[in-house]
Amino acid sequence: MTNDAIRRGSLFLVLVLAVVLIISGCVKAPQLRVEIDEAVVALIDREITCPEAPESTCSIDSEFQDLANQAFDNSTPENPQHFVSLLDIGQDALLARMHLIRSARKSINLQTFIWMGDEVGRLMFRELLQAARRGVKVRLIVDQFSMTEDPEVLAKAATAHTNLKVRFYNPTLSRGQATPLSVSIGGLLSFRKTNQRMHNKVFIVDERIGIIGGRNIENKYYDYDTGSNFKDRDAIIMGPAVAKISEFFELFWSHDVAKDALSLVDIGGEALRLSKVDSPLVKEKPDLTLFADIDELANDYSVCTKRPACRPYKAGHVQFTSDLPGKPTSSNHKDYTDASTTLSNVFKSAQDSLTIQTPYLVTSKKAEKNIKNMLRKNPDLKITISTNSLASTDAFMVYAISMKKKRTYLKKLKFDIYELKPNPVDATKFIPRYNKLISDSSQTVGDDSPENIGHMPTVPQSGPRFGLHAKSFVVDSKIAIIGSHNFDPRGVTMSTECAVIIWDNEIARALEQNILRDTEPQNSWVVAKLENVPFISYFGEIIGSISQMMPFFDIWPFRYSSSYQLKEGMEPLPTNHPDFYQYYKNVGQFPEVDMPSEGIKTRLIKTFGGFTAPLM
Repeated sequence: MTNDAIRRGSLFLVLVLAVVLIISGCVKAPQLRVEIDEAVVALIDREITCPEAPESTCSIDSEFQDLANQAFDNSTPENPQHFVSLLDIGQDALLARMHLIRSARKSINLQTFIWMGDEVGRLMFRELLQAARRGVKVRLIVDQFSMTEDPEVLAKAATAHTNLKVRFYNPTLSRGQATPLSVSIGGLLSFRKTNQRMHNKVFIVDERIGIIGGRNIENKYYDYDTGSNFKDRDAIIMGPAVAKISEFFELFWSHDVAKDALSLVDIGGEALRLSKVDSPLVKEKPDLTLFADIDELANDYSVCTKRPACRPYKAGHVQFTSDLPGKPTSSNHKDYTDASTTLSNVFKSAQDSLTIQTPYLVTSKKAEKNIKNMLRKNPDLKITISTNSLASTDAFMVYAISMKKKRTYLKKLKFDIYELKPNPVDATKFIPRYNKLISDSSQTVGDDSPENIGHMPTVPQSGPRFGLHAKSFVVDSKIAIIGSHNFDPRGVTMSTECAVIIWDNEIARALEQNILRDTEPQNSWVVAKLENVPFISYFGEIIGSISQMMPFFDIWPFRYSSSYQLKEGMEPLPTNHPDFYQYYKNVGQFPEVDMPSEGIKTRLIKTFGGFTAPLM
């Protein structure tokens, strides 16, 4: 059989499977829903643990709730008042969520791109289920693309309590579980629709307190993974701006693209099966000994006041911005400004400095044009970028595309680029429980096992790895922006994104200090132009710039830039300082990466994958 025949046969098989899945998705779903209404709904838990109590009796007292009262009481339309906490440490972010869930009196609304069934995922579901059982209305919207859990688990979650509702955003082929096969078929039938994802991360309590940021629901976002953890960031917002966050949540919840979990073929069918053999209710209590250190602390009234890293700040003007559900088609709505445009307009106001932290440094053509215009008007504008190195990234394909554009970033856009090390010296400042993770990792899965490090490249150092996932921006040390937007092409054109913009000098400076600490020599390498070699550098740069513009065959092997480490005993210098190369050591393009495998893969994608940049 020829290769062409094999390919035709494979394509035919995929198309047949696609037709079968589509038919089952279109025909079975309505029939299942009728049966589920009769057989399953009667089994859903309706027990309320405090049915006779006033609203506040069954919830814990919370300083956040009192600060929200204070913010609302002192606000006017002309002079809004808010309180804001920066959640720069993962464990603080988890603790704050547990505390706020227990403080909820009326409602909890949550959007997330990823929800994994690991320890943090089970803890969060347990907390939300307990809130539902005491009478709090809980609603979850999860992007279906990350849902790899077994349909039985999803069916049990969807039928756990009458006060807990679950919807999936843009489910592929009317299924809740995202499998490689269903995603592949969905992409084959409609690549654009399959890639329209909900990247928003939103957590709202009582429509008065909101958490906005980059964290999904998974161990590695909260400093509990023994293999690798993300350095991420959220902001707690208390005050009138939460009304806009709630407004957008309602738009997502009521949109046709968000499907009720039980209406999906696999989850609905599994719920129907469980209703005939056993109750699908989630009654088992998971083992949560991992969180014993914060379980009791989560009941503390002033939980963040006692943890300086997340203390509340006073703030005035706070704005929430989000894309509409159904993006990109819905973004053409009249009288509406999408998140990317709103953020771009704030960036354009920069006069002195623009400090950016993003895990994936891939800019769109429009963003590059805007930055060039800003530099023409203000050549002294300082643009600092904190991002991942190849050794710390969880997406080496994106890094490869970023590598292809390094000359543009350094020469044309004047970026000062700092790439995070996988094992920074300030590890215990980033993760206070880092030593505990080291101890735990020695007793569990090896540090370099695939289940521990995911898609991160192999590095020689031992111990839990670091990767950057925070999406934060500071304009002129006066405006702070925290959200889900990486400011990459995918976020601009395909995925829905959201962010909170805070006009406050103190908060902006605190955020900027957090970002700049990540760029210090002990934590990041600095990316700089390679030292000039007479004649060779001049012609090499010309050929390299031509090669970089090629979308497929960027074959020029010599690079414009490299990574540099400050020499011991030297003071940091800007990359354009005449003594830079005497103070810094060239550590190569891919420091601390297992070569040649990872480096070769990155170079191949850089060479042949330039056309994929709009999808990054």
